This record gives sequence, structure tokens and C-alpha cells, in this order.
Amino acid sequence: MFLRSWFRPRRPAPRKYNSLAIESLEQRQMLTASAPTVVDVAVSSTAWSSAYVNYLASHNLGTGGYSIPVGSSAQALALPWNNLNQIKVKFSENVKVEQTDLTLTGANVAQYQFSNFSYNNQTFIATWTLTASLDKDKLLLDLAGDGLDPIVDLDDGFALDGEWTNNSDTFASGNGTQGGDFEFRLDVLPGDASQNGTVTASDYSRVWSKRNTSTTTGAYEALLDINGSGAIDATDYSFVLGKIGTCTPTGNPAGQTNDAPTENLSGVSFDEDAAAQNISIWDAFQDLEDDDAELTYTILSNSNSALFSSTDIDVENGQLILQSTENAFGTADIVIRATDSNGLYVDAQLHVNVGSVNDAPVIISFSATTEILDIWILTGHVTDVDDNPEGWIVNFYGVLDGYQATVEADGSFELIVQLDPYIFGETWVQVADIHSAVSNSPIRYVGVT
Repeated sequence: MFLRSWFRPRRPAPRKYNSLAIESLEQRQMLTASAPTVVDVAVSSTAWSSAYVNYLASHNLGTGGYSIPVGSSAQALALPWNNLNQIKVKFSENVKVEQTDLTLTGANVAQYQFSNFSYNNQTFIATWTLTASLDKDKLLLDLAGDGLDPIVDLDDGFALDGEWTNNSDTFASGNGTQGGDFEFRLDVLPGDASQNGTVTASDYSRVWSKRNTSTTTGAYEALLDINGSGAIDATDYSFVLGKIGTCTPTGNPAGQTNDAPTENLSGVSFDEDAAAQNISIWDAFQDLEDDDAELTYTILSNSNSALFSSTDIDVENGQLILQSTENAFGTADIVIRATDSNGLYVDAQLHVNVGSVNDAPVIISFSATTEILDIWILTGHVTDVDDNPEGWIVNFYGVLDGYQATVEADGSFELIVQLDPYIFGETWVQVADIHSAVSNSPIRYVGVT
């Protein structure tokens, strides 16, 4: 067989768990070392001036905020500030605590949301920042000492010893045995300078009488500085004037007779183009009062929606179903909310990692044509979702075994050969990527008979 070839110029180219049973069976061992306790609860505002915060600290009213006094019903006194948006809790020792460990419920607002969280492992103070300032409400703080993922100390892993009787005389919390939620009541009524649960003209007069005082003057009273600016002025007493007649709401905080769900949602990893992933949310969320199927589950956000062709919740089987987008890989954080029948909820973040998998190149549009009797033109196109195929070598086999063509910038390749008479048969092509993955092998018939 005699073969001659030359090149032309390139062409353009389920299961269910009852958390009540879990907690009732939970072993609460007597401690040989101390479990962490709560030793202080404070409120604060990101709008308070540094002079005001420093004044509170220097007058033993709280570090970084205003410490809620306890004993003799002092805990029940309404807080008068109009911009409270932070809850600060100090622990007796270094702990593992997260934003979701605190539930804040009210009589007017079933459950409050937080926009930020921080923990200082030197002072043992955790700070929750609310999405909006507190208005008049009766509030209940509930810190997780029980359930799937309670607050624990970092030395021994003991759960928070949180039991608390409202208006107890002294901190700390607890009964000497690890475990137990910390439930702490407080009231907020902006403008209530007398802290008696109703804003009246006497509150206005009281604030007005301290006008033009500040943290640097002797007559200054911190609780009459309604906005925490460090000075009592028209902004403060004008606000109180506008609130005359308001009072704390009737009823009790939603969490007083109902616990919010708890969560223990782990991350998940799988490779690109894997089958749909079914993740049990019944296993990840628990509630003391409601069964798994009685909770409402909602996908709140997805940090990388392009990673998935669909994200759905199968409510009948309690599963989150993730279907990844073809050839997509990367990470995403999906936030899921579980809400109980009384409107209390917990948000959980699922971290998803979709690993990259190399795909073999694909040869498409492979064709063999002849313009005159013995001149054959073989063309095709190489695609690869992972790499640029420019410069790769396409190998020919069969009747054209040993021939090669180079992939151009647009992915095309071309081979022109002249066949001797009576040379005919099948030829096929393959190309390997830089990872040694081999393509498909399309076949064409060439030859002169």
C-alpha cells in the first residue's frame, strides 16, 4: 500500500427520633470537675458611644454593656433604651458556643433573628447581635444545655449547667449537674425611665430633669440616657414624650411554654455528576414538642445555586434532595430552617463540597469525504469540559493507522490523504487529554474500490 499525505491551510474555525425521649433518657452525671455555668447576662447596642460603655464599666454596671441585675425582682425591671440590639452572656469558663445555641423569644415577636455572633475566649463572653433593635416586649433567653448539640466546656466536654430561677439572688446558673437549658427572663420598654412597665409623664419629667448632663458630670444617670450617647439631651426626653402611654405587652414569651427546634446538621461531600444526594433532615432536626414530620422545613439560601440543577425538600420522607449541575464542582452553603407548630425555629447551615472529576475529551462531527477519486479529507472537532484541547494530537487507527492530526485553537482537526487504488476500510480516531483520559472512537469508511 502506498499512501501520500499533505496538509492544506487551516480553515477558520428515614428514620425518626423523639427528642423528648432522648432528653428523658439522657444521663446527667454528677461532676468530678465543674460544668460551665452562666455568670452574667447583659444587654448592649452597637449604637452606644464608647464613653457610655466605659461609664457603665467604671460604675460597675456592666462590662461591654449593661448587666441585668438579679434578686428582689430587679431582673423584671423594664429596660428603657430605644436601641438595644445585643445580648451578651458570660460563662464561668471557656466554652464551645455557637449562634444557634441561643433562642430569643417574645410575647410580641415569637422569635428574634440574629445578624452576627462573636465569642471572646479570653473573657468567656458571647455576643449575639440582632437584626433590628428591640421594641417593647417580654423576652426569654434560652441557652442550649440539653439536646443534640449543647454548649460544652473546652476542657472536659461537660454540657452547660444552665438551670436558673428568675429573680434568683445571685449568679451563677445551675444545680451542680451538667446539662439543663439556661432560661432567663427580661422585659424591654423603650422610654420607661422608671422601669415600672409603663411610660408616663413622670418618665418624661425624670429624663428632662437631667438634661444637659453627661458621663463627665456628677448628676448624670446612665439609665436616663435613653439612646446611650453619653449625654442626656432633647433626643432622649423627646423620645420618651412620644412613648407616653405605652406599656409592656400582656402574655408571656413564646418560648416559655415551647422550645425551639434544635439542629445537628453535618456537611456532605460528593463528586461532580454523581447521582442525586438524599440527606435526612429528620435526623438533623429535633423538637421537644413536635414530631419530625410536624416541623416545617424551608431552604432559606444557597451561596452557590449554579452548583445544583435542583434543590428540593421531600416533606413526606424528610429528605433534602440535591442534584448537582452537569460538570459543575465547587462548594456551597445551604441554610435550612426548621419551624415548629408554634412558630419557633432554628436555622442550620449545610456545607456542600462537590469534588472535581476529570471528564474525557469528546470527538464530535467526525467525517470522511472525498473531492476526487483518491483524495480523502477527514475532519472533526474535539471538546473537553475541563481543559483547552488546542495542540492535542488526534491519532488515527485502522486503515489509516499511524496518521495524526493536531487540534487547532477552535477545537477542529483535519487530515488529507491520498489512497492508492484498492486500499479501503474503516478508520477511527482517538485523542487523550493531559490527564491521560481517552476520548470516544468514532469510525468512518475510506478507500477506493
